[in-house]
Amino acid sequence: MNEKLMMTKDKVVDSVKKVVEYFKSNMMATAALGFAVVSLILILVAIFALQEYVISVCVLIILEAGMAALLHKVELWKHGVMLAAQFVAALIIKRIPLVIICILAYVAATAALQFMTKKESQS
Repeated sequence: MNEKLMMTKDKVVDSVKKVVEYFKSNMMATAALGFAVVSLILILVAIFALQEYVISVCVLIILEAGMAALLHKVELWKHGVMLAAQFVAALIIKRIPLVIICILAYVAATAALQFMTKKESQS
């Protein structure tokens, strides 16, 4: 029984090592997976903590990712202006927690795109 458990443990460890090696060698997949995990967490927080509708939160995350894709090569201060405009809109419509989730999605998407672009230009 103990020997079978050790063999199973060795297989799991080998599988995890292969996955880690893959993500180390393929940084674009790592960035995409990181953005997907952050998006999933933000969606779950918005749904369960803020009682928002699933479709509206998912659409907002997609819009933020689209804006990040369009603007990820601009100067840093332009990102700041866009985020400030979003925050002002949140103050006007009184939905600050939801817009903070949108801002976090934008930052995560921009960071993932910058990471992908940097790794792509290095190789």
